[in-house]
Amino acid sequence: MRRSSQFWGGALLLAFVCMVMTFVLVGDSRADDDEAATEPPAASEVVRFGHKMHQGKGVKVDDCQTCHGIKGSTVEPVTRGKDHQPCNNSGCHADEYMSREPKICVVCHDTNEPWVKQTARIRDLDSSEFGGEISHKTHQGNKTRQGGIKCASCHGDVYSASESKPDSHAVCGSCHQGGLHPLMSECGECHKLGYQDKLRKDRSAYTVRVRFEHSDHDRDPREKGRGSAPDCKTCHTDVAQASTLAEIPSPTMESCDACHDGKLAFKTTGFGCVKCHGENQL
Repeated sequence: MRRSSQFWGGALLLAFVCMVMTFVLVGDSRADDDEAATEPPAASEVVRFGHKMHQGKGVKVDDCQTCHGIKGSTVEPVTRGKDHQPCNNSGCHADEYMSREPKICVVCHDTNEPWVKQTARIRDLDSSEFGGEISHKTHQGNKTRQGGIKCASCHGDVYSASESKPDSHAVCGSCHQGGLHPLMSECGECHKLGYQDKLRKDRSAYTVRVRFEHSDHDRDPREKGRGSAPDCKTCHTDVAQASTLAEIPSPTMESCDACHDGKLAFKTTGFGCVKCHGENQL
């Protein structure tokens, strides 16, 4: 009788252990299913936003106001639209938003969980699809300002760490927001899709641009004492005659020789090429 009770006691214990293991395994399986259901697509599966792609679909990407709102000199992100507008328009991605398994969410959000309030992801791209056509010749000869527009008006103090960027809408808006054409709302007059790629293509494979720092050249070593900051035209001699960015010639090595002669600064010739030349990352 004692052995029989021990047998049944062991059997009941074994059954209990098996039941617990079953619940654990089923629970893990369901957890895996839940994770699989909420896990966003892999990065390789996500199609990121592209202006060129949308242009191929008939979207007027040259007119920024097709999708973006413009307030003064500020271009608002598309994500400011209500209820995913204008992306949710019937002629655009309405069907994708209504899908039971939407994938479009992760174009702008980090996950695609519809029951969680998602914050739109607004991140700067590594490189813009657009480029701007700016004529230095027109700006230098501007008759509304005596002597034309100075370099520092757009570029700021290039020798300072807080230098202004000439591609900033705020910089352009100081003139073009007040009635000077092209107006800030006439986006297509400056922005050209694919122009940035053209500039990259025309650049040297090993440009000085990558390693050059204006802050390291904030004085003219040919002058006695501290020396003053060189004028922009000391190196950029022909920039005032350029009607397009592509026409702006890079400073020549001969122009660098005036200071980099081996006495005032390290010599341009020799075996230290990497001091100035780096792989093009425009």
